[in-house]
Amino acid sequence: MFDNESSVRRFTVEEARNRAVVAAVYSDLVLGGRDRFLGRLAADVKWTVVVGGSAGGTFYGGGRVWEKAIVPLVREWDGFEFVPFELVPVGDRVYVVGEGSGTHAVTGKRGRASSCTSGI
Repeated sequence: MFDNESSVRRFTVEEARNRAVVAAVYSDLVLGGRDRFLGRLAADVKWTVVVGGSAGGTFYGGGRVWEKAIVPLVREWDGFEFVPFELVPVGDRVYVVGEGSGTHAVTGKRGRASSCTSGI
């Protein structure tokens, strides 16, 4: 079992840097839109969305991330927003746990879904 002291993990310098970059990516997505978001991503980014529906999957490169992970959500959900709750760096990956919400464009029903994404 885990106890409070033994389960605390310190980030390496690389992990802390990667976590800060991913935090800035999400901030840029909200504040600056497409160009700022894509400007933060490495050309060879690997982005995995662990969620059902059209936005789930693993995408390579910023353009594919935008086309396959972001655009479908914005099209399907009016007022879509994703709020990250936790950014967990592990080596060269950062796992982001959060919640997306919006109003479905066809049904008009409000929805919320938890999800996890990872990027390298």
